[in-house]
This record gives sequence, structure tokens and C-alpha cells, in this order.
Amino acid sequence: MGQPGFGIPIFEFRLLWSLGNLCAKDVVVVSINYRLGPLGFFTTGDDVCKGNMGLWDQTLALRWVHDNIEAFGGDPGNVTVFGQSAGGASADLLAISPHSRGLFHRVIPMAGCGECDFAMRTSEAQATLGREYARYLGWTGAEDDSEDLMRFMAAQPAHRLGMGVHPKKGFRPSISGNLLFVPNFDGDFFPKPMSELRRESPRKSIMTGTTQHEGLFFVALGGFSKTKEGFRRFCSTVIKECDYDNDVEDVRRDVYEFYMKDVVSKDKMRITERLVEVIIV
Repeated sequence: MGQPGFGIPIFEFRLLWSLGNLCAKDVVVVSINYRLGPLGFFTTGDDVCKGNMGLWDQTLALRWVHDNIEAFGGDPGNVTVFGQSAGGASADLLAISPHSRGLFHRVIPMAGCGECDFAMRTSEAQATLGREYARYLGWTGAEDDSEDLMRFMAAQPAHRLGMGVHPKKGFRPSISGNLLFVPNFDGDFFPKPMSELRRESPRKSIMTGTTQHEGLFFVALGGFSKTKEGFRRFCSTVIKECDYDNDVEDVRRDVYEFYMKDVVSKDKMRITERLVEVIIV
């Protein structure tokens, strides 16, 4: 974590990725920072604050690349956007928004895309979560007073807003999901339903994949019972009826048997390994 001038913690790209291999292949690498948490994705659900500031930040960075990369030996006509996990979802979403999709030519969404459960919420759901969070921080205004809500949030120091991936201790949102503040269907950055935006977006070369052990991050955060029965419950949670209709129980059973068929009940390490696998897949 780095500390910029305003004392807000930032994620440093270089701590996770080694760029030497890419640079050795005559690739100009640009890593960007953008707003996260409530600073990047808080919304009131109306015109007062539509949210998606983090995606607008990324779009501005792409415009900078388009306008300036030639001075660094790059080609503005040959730009590839790459992201992993939430970054993979961002890369995919940038590829369909009319505000950003014309600024690059290839996309590598790894271990995440715009269709993932963690990637998007409706504007209404994200606004509900935002109001609940403001109440948790001490806001006492009227529920429909978005301007008062924004004045309150703007007055909070960054350390009070909370920049973590998961809820601050004691905050219990009514909206489910692995992440609190995520992109929303705001009618602006995403002016149409995702299916329509995909159909009308220019075709791009895409390479996608997964990261082998990323699921360890979610397992380490807790909430997973490292038993065979816990794995069964996990399958029931992640394999949803809306995706499989009448076949959902058969799918849950098949997934459970595929991953657990050769696992001993008390082998927590093996069960953890299988949890990691199924989370990523």
C-alpha cells in the first residue's frame, strides 16, 4: 500500500505484477489508479450522484493513454486493456460502455467479467446500500433527501468512509454480495441494458482466463465451513435456481460429487483446495 499526498491508502500495481516480461516484448505498460469503495461507487440512485466514478476515472486514464502514449513509444491505435478479478470486470465493462469502448482495441478480462455477481448492482440496490452505510456513519437526514446525503458523505474524512473490500465492523447491509461498493446501472455510463450494449459494441479481440489460486483470498476471509457438508451448502448458495431452472438440484449434486468424490471428510486442506477451485471456475 502506498500513501499519496492526501493520506489515502492506494493499491500499488507493482506489488502484484512483474512487468519485466511484458516490457521485454516491446510492450509499453501503463498501470492506473482509480477511486474505490464509496469514493468510487457510492450512488444516491438519482441525478444527485449517479455513481460509477471509478469507471469514469478509468475512462479518463484511457483518454490520457490515447492522447499521450505515442510520446512514450506506444501506439494509440493498438491499446489492450487488461484486468484481473474486479479489474477483469472493469475491463469487460469498459469494452461495452459507449464512453470508453472506442478508446482501446483488445481486452483481457481475467478471473472476472461484467456478468459476475460481484461486478454490478441495480441503481436501486446500490443506492439502498449507500443510504444504509450513511446511517451507519451517523447520517440522520430524510430518506429522500439525496442532496443532504451527499453533503454528509462529502464531509466525512476518508478514514471514516472505509476503504476495505468488506464491510466495516458492525455494519450489516440488507443488500447481499461479496463487495459493498460496485458499479451500478446508472443510465449514464451504461445508458442501455447490458445485453443491448454488448450487441452494439464494436468487436474486439478477447483473451480470457482464470487465476489459479485467487479463491484463497475469499476462503481466507472466512465464512466457509471446511467440511464436506459445508461444501454442499456452498454449492447450494452459488448455484442458483435463476441460472438452471428445474435442473438446479441435479447441477448442485453433480458439482458436489465431481469435487468431493475422492475427498475424506476430515481432510480440511483438500476441501479448502476444492473450494478454491470451484470459486474460480
